[in-house]
Amino acid sequence: MTTSCPHCAAPRQVGHVICVYCRQPYEAASAASAVRCPKCSVMSAEGQDKCVACGTWIVVACVFCGAHSPHTKSACVSCGELFAGAAERKAAMEAADAEDDEEDEDDEDDEDDDSAWESGWAWCGKCQALVYDEDPAGKCAAGGKHDTSDSEDYLLCVDPESIDGQGEWRWCRACQGLFHGGERAGVCAASGAHHDGSDSEEYTIAKTGSDDYEEDDGGWGRCKKCSSLVWAEDGGSCAAGGEHAPKESTDYSVPYEEE
Repeated sequence: MTTSCPHCAAPRQVGHVICVYCRQPYEAASAASAVRCPKCSVMSAEGQDKCVACGTWIVVACVFCGAHSPHTKSACVSCGELFAGAAERKAAMEAADAEDDEEDEDDEDDEDDDSAWESGWAWCGKCQALVYDEDPAGKCAAGGKHDTSDSEDYLLCVDPESIDGQGEWRWCRACQGLFHGGERAGVCAASGAHHDGSDSEEYTIAKTGSDDYEEDDGGWGRCKKCSSLVWAEDGGSCAAGGEHAPKESTDYSVPYEEE
Protein backbone atom coordinates (compact mmCIF):
# COMPACT_ATOMS: atom_id res chain seq x y z
CA MET A 1 0.00 0.00 0.00
CA THR A 2 1.34 3.44 -0.93
CA THR A 3 1.72 6.15 1.70
CA SER A 4 0.49 8.93 -0.55
CA CYS A 5 -2.54 9.56 -2.75
CA PRO A 6 -1.92 8.25 -6.28
CA HIS A 7 -3.84 11.20 -7.68
CA CYS A 8 -2.49 14.25 -5.84
CA ALA A 9 0.47 12.83 -3.90
CA ALA A 10 -0.95 14.14 -0.59
CA PRO A 11 -0.15 12.05 2.53
CA ARG A 12 -2.51 9.12 2.86
CA GLN A 13 -4.80 9.14 5.93
CA VAL A 14 -5.03 5.85 7.85
CA GLY A 15 -8.50 4.30 7.69
CA HIS A 16 -9.71 6.57 4.89
CA VAL A 17 -10.58 5.25 1.44
CA ILE A 18 -11.04 8.68 -0.14
CA CYS A 19 -8.34 11.33 -0.19
CA VAL A 20 -9.29 14.25 2.06
CA TYR A 21 -7.57 16.64 -0.32
CA CYS A 22 -8.61 15.68 -3.85
CA ARG A 23 -11.68 13.59 -2.88
CA GLN A 24 -10.60 10.75 -5.12
CA PRO A 25 -10.60 7.11 -3.92
CA TYR A 26 -7.18 5.71 -3.21
CA GLU A 27 -8.10 2.38 -4.84
CA ALA A 28 -11.32 1.24 -6.48
CA ALA A 29 -11.40 -2.06 -4.53
CA SER A 30 -11.06 -0.43 -1.10
CA ALA A 31 -13.69 2.14 -1.99
CA ALA A 32 -16.10 -0.60 -3.08
CA SER A 33 -15.83 -2.39 0.28
CA ALA A 34 -15.80 0.79 2.39
CA VAL A 35 -18.34 1.26 5.20
CA ARG A 36 -20.41 4.44 5.29
CA CYS A 37 -20.87 6.00 8.72
CA PRO A 38 -24.56 6.11 9.71
CA LYS A 39 -23.98 9.45 11.48
CA CYS A 40 -21.70 11.56 9.26
CA SER A 41 -21.70 9.48 6.03
CA VAL A 42 -17.90 9.43 5.78
CA MET A 43 -16.55 6.26 4.18
CA SER A 44 -14.11 4.21 6.29
CA ALA A 45 -12.02 1.26 5.20
CA GLU A 46 -13.49 -2.13 5.97
CA GLY A 47 -11.90 -3.44 9.15
CA GLN A 48 -12.22 -0.18 11.05
CA ASP A 49 -14.39 -0.41 14.20
CA LYS A 50 -15.13 3.31 14.34
CA CYS A 51 -15.70 6.03 11.78
CA VAL A 52 -12.42 7.75 10.85
CA ALA A 53 -14.16 11.12 10.93
CA CYS A 54 -16.56 11.26 13.90
CA GLY A 55 -15.66 8.12 15.91
CA THR A 56 -19.11 6.52 15.68
CA TRP A 57 -19.16 2.73 15.82
CA ILE A 58 -19.61 1.35 12.31
CA VAL A 59 -19.58 -2.35 13.25
CA VAL A 60 -21.97 -4.69 15.03
CA ALA A 61 -21.02 -7.53 17.36
CA CYS A 62 -22.47 -10.98 16.64
CA VAL A 63 -24.46 -12.26 19.61
CA PHE A 64 -23.42 -15.81 18.74
CA CYS A 65 -19.64 -15.61 18.25
CA GLY A 66 -18.85 -12.02 19.32
CA ALA A 67 -17.02 -11.14 16.08
CA HIS A 68 -17.33 -7.62 14.62
CA SER A 69 -18.88 -7.13 11.18
CA PRO A 70 -19.60 -3.92 9.24
CA HIS A 71 -23.05 -2.62 10.16
CA THR A 72 -23.96 -2.75 6.49
CA LYS A 73 -23.67 -6.57 6.43
CA SER A 74 -26.78 -8.72 6.85
CA ALA A 75 -24.89 -11.60 8.46
CA CYS A 76 -21.82 -12.15 10.63
CA VAL A 77 -18.64 -12.31 8.54
CA SER A 78 -17.21 -14.88 10.99
CA CYS A 79 -19.96 -17.42 11.72
CA GLY A 80 -22.54 -16.51 9.08
CA GLU A 81 -25.44 -15.97 11.48
CA LEU A 82 -28.01 -13.48 10.22
CA PHE A 83 -28.27 -10.33 12.32
CA ALA A 84 -32.04 -10.08 11.84
CA GLY A 85 -33.70 -11.87 14.75
CA ALA A 86 -30.33 -13.04 16.12
CA ALA A 87 -31.12 -12.18 19.74
CA GLU A 88 -34.43 -14.05 19.61
CA ARG A 89 -32.84 -17.10 17.97
CA LYS A 90 -30.07 -17.22 20.55
CA ALA A 91 -32.56 -16.94 23.41
CA ALA A 92 -34.59 -19.81 21.92
CA MET A 93 -31.45 -21.93 21.50
CA GLU A 94 -30.33 -21.26 25.08
CA ALA A 95 -33.80 -22.18 26.36
CA ALA A 96 -33.73 -25.42 24.36
CA ASP A 97 -30.22 -26.22 25.65
CA ALA A 98 -31.33 -25.57 29.23
CA GLU A 99 -34.30 -27.90 28.74
CA ASP A 100 -32.02 -30.59 27.29
CA ASP A 101 -29.68 -30.20 30.29
CA GLU A 102 -32.62 -30.65 32.67
CA GLU A 103 -33.72 -33.77 30.79
CA ASP A 104 -30.16 -35.12 30.92
CA GLU A 105 -30.07 -34.49 34.67
CA ASP A 106 -33.44 -36.21 35.07
CA ASP A 107 -32.15 -39.15 33.01
CA GLU A 108 -29.06 -39.34 35.22
CA ASP A 109 -31.24 -39.26 38.32
CA ASP A 110 -33.42 -42.01 36.86
CA GLU A 111 -30.32 -44.06 36.09
CA ASP A 112 -29.08 -43.53 39.64
CA ASP A 113 -32.49 -44.56 40.99
CA ASP A 114 -32.54 -47.65 38.77
CA SER A 115 -29.05 -48.71 39.83
CA ALA A 116 -30.13 -48.63 43.48
CA TRP A 117 -32.69 -51.40 42.96
CA GLU A 118 -32.34 -55.05 42.00
CA SER A 119 -35.14 -56.91 40.27
CA GLY A 120 -35.69 -60.65 39.98
CA TRP A 121 -37.09 -61.31 43.45
CA ALA A 122 -40.33 -63.23 43.90
CA TRP A 123 -42.73 -64.67 46.46
CA CYS A 124 -42.85 -68.45 46.82
CA GLY A 125 -46.46 -69.57 47.06
CA LYS A 126 -45.47 -72.71 48.96
CA CYS A 127 -43.22 -71.53 51.78
CA GLN A 128 -44.27 -67.81 51.67
CA ALA A 129 -40.64 -66.60 51.60
CA LEU A 130 -39.15 -63.92 49.36
CA VAL A 131 -36.65 -65.69 47.09
CA TYR A 132 -34.39 -64.86 44.17
CA ASP A 133 -36.24 -66.18 41.14
CA GLU A 134 -33.53 -67.87 39.09
CA ASP A 135 -33.34 -71.14 37.18
CA PRO A 136 -32.94 -73.64 38.73
CA ALA A 137 -35.07 -72.55 41.67
CA GLY A 138 -33.82 -73.00 45.22
CA LYS A 139 -34.97 -75.68 47.63
CA CYS A 140 -38.25 -74.87 49.38
CA ALA A 141 -38.99 -75.59 53.05
CA ALA A 142 -42.39 -76.93 51.91
CA GLY A 143 -40.65 -79.55 49.76
CA GLY A 144 -39.25 -79.55 46.24
CA LYS A 145 -38.37 -76.26 44.58
CA HIS A 146 -39.77 -72.80 45.16
CA ASP A 147 -42.95 -71.96 43.22
CA THR A 148 -43.02 -68.31 42.09
CA SER A 149 -45.59 -68.70 39.29
CA ASP A 150 -48.14 -66.39 40.98
CA SER A 151 -45.67 -63.75 42.13
CA GLU A 152 -45.06 -60.15 41.25
CA ASP A 153 -41.52 -59.11 40.26
CA TYR A 154 -40.22 -57.61 43.50
CA LEU A 155 -37.40 -55.08 43.87
CA LEU A 156 -34.77 -54.89 46.60
CA CYS A 157 -32.68 -51.83 47.44
CA VAL A 158 -28.90 -52.31 47.22
CA ASP A 159 -28.05 -48.70 48.11
CA PRO A 160 -28.59 -47.94 51.82
CA GLU A 161 -28.54 -44.20 51.06
CA SER A 162 -31.63 -44.48 48.83
CA ILE A 163 -34.21 -45.45 51.45
CA ASP A 164 -34.76 -45.29 55.18
CA GLY A 165 -34.86 -48.88 56.34
CA GLN A 166 -33.11 -51.85 57.91
CA GLY A 167 -29.85 -53.17 56.47
CA GLU A 168 -28.07 -56.52 56.97
CA TRP A 169 -30.42 -58.43 54.66
CA ARG A 170 -28.71 -60.98 52.41
CA TRP A 171 -29.38 -63.58 49.72
CA CYS A 172 -28.70 -67.18 50.67
CA ARG A 173 -26.76 -68.94 47.90
CA ALA A 174 -28.14 -72.31 48.99
CA CYS A 175 -31.92 -71.82 49.23
CA GLN A 176 -32.14 -68.52 47.24
CA GLY A 177 -34.09 -66.87 50.08
CA LEU A 178 -33.60 -63.48 51.72
CA PHE A 179 -32.55 -63.55 55.36
CA HIS A 180 -31.39 -61.15 58.08
CA GLY A 181 -28.55 -61.25 60.60
CA GLY A 182 -25.13 -61.27 58.95
CA GLU A 183 -23.43 -63.63 56.51
CA ARG A 184 -24.45 -66.76 58.44
CA ALA A 185 -27.75 -66.70 60.33
CA GLY A 186 -31.12 -68.40 60.60
CA VAL A 187 -31.92 -71.83 59.19
CA CYS A 188 -31.60 -72.78 55.50
CA ALA A 189 -33.99 -75.26 53.87
CA ALA A 190 -31.27 -76.43 51.48
CA SER A 191 -28.45 -77.09 53.96
CA GLY A 192 -30.28 -77.57 57.25
CA ALA A 193 -27.68 -75.24 58.77
CA HIS A 194 -27.33 -71.47 58.69
CA HIS A 195 -28.12 -69.47 55.57
CA ASP A 196 -25.01 -68.69 53.50
CA GLY A 197 -24.81 -65.01 52.54
CA SER A 198 -21.10 -64.93 51.74
CA ASP A 199 -21.67 -64.02 48.06
CA SER A 200 -24.49 -61.57 48.66
CA GLU A 201 -25.04 -57.85 48.34
CA GLU A 202 -26.34 -56.17 51.48
CA TYR A 203 -29.96 -55.16 51.02
CA THR A 204 -32.02 -52.54 52.83
CA ILE A 205 -35.73 -53.12 53.50
CA ALA A 206 -38.10 -50.26 54.39
CA LYS A 207 -40.22 -50.60 57.54
CA THR A 208 -43.58 -49.20 58.58
CA GLY A 209 -43.27 -45.51 59.46
CA SER A 210 -40.36 -44.76 57.13
CA ASP A 211 -40.70 -42.22 54.32
CA ASP A 212 -40.19 -45.03 51.79
CA TYR A 213 -42.94 -47.26 53.15
CA GLU A 214 -45.93 -47.86 50.86
CA GLU A 215 -49.02 -49.47 52.39
CA ASP A 216 -49.68 -51.51 49.23
CA ASP A 217 -46.17 -53.02 49.42
CA GLY A 218 -46.36 -53.90 53.10
CA GLY A 219 -47.28 -57.10 54.87
CA TRP A 220 -43.86 -58.74 55.02
CA GLY A 221 -42.19 -59.88 58.24
CA ARG A 222 -39.01 -61.54 59.54
CA CYS A 223 -39.47 -65.07 60.83
CA LYS A 224 -38.07 -65.41 64.35
CA LYS A 225 -37.09 -69.01 63.68
CA CYS A 226 -35.40 -69.05 60.26
CA SER A 227 -34.63 -65.28 59.88
CA SER A 228 -36.19 -65.25 56.38
CA LEU A 229 -38.34 -62.44 54.99
CA VAL A 230 -41.80 -63.97 54.57
CA TRP A 231 -45.31 -62.95 53.67
CA ALA A 232 -46.67 -62.50 57.18
CA GLU A 233 -50.37 -62.99 56.40
CA ASP A 234 -49.93 -66.73 55.78
CA GLY A 235 -48.08 -69.28 57.91
CA GLY A 236 -46.06 -70.98 55.20
CA SER A 237 -43.44 -73.65 55.88
CA CYS A 238 -40.39 -72.78 57.96
CA ALA A 239 -37.01 -74.47 57.52
CA ALA A 240 -36.72 -74.54 61.30
CA GLY A 241 -39.92 -76.60 61.54
CA GLY A 242 -43.63 -75.87 61.48
CA GLU A 243 -44.96 -72.55 60.25
CA HIS A 244 -43.12 -69.25 60.09
CA ALA A 245 -43.35 -67.03 63.17
CA PRO A 246 -42.98 -63.44 61.97
CA LYS A 247 -41.96 -60.94 64.64
CA GLU A 248 -45.01 -58.92 65.67
CA SER A 249 -42.94 -55.74 66.01
CA THR A 250 -41.89 -55.62 62.36
CA ASP A 251 -43.77 -54.90 59.17
CA TYR A 252 -41.68 -54.52 56.03
CA SER A 253 -42.40 -53.00 52.64
CA VAL A 254 -41.12 -54.60 49.43
CA PRO A 255 -42.00 -52.74 46.21
CA TYR A 256 -42.70 -54.53 42.96
CA GLU A 257 -42.65 -53.56 39.30
CA GLU A 258 -45.99 -52.36 37.94
CA GLU A 259 -47.10 -53.96 34.70
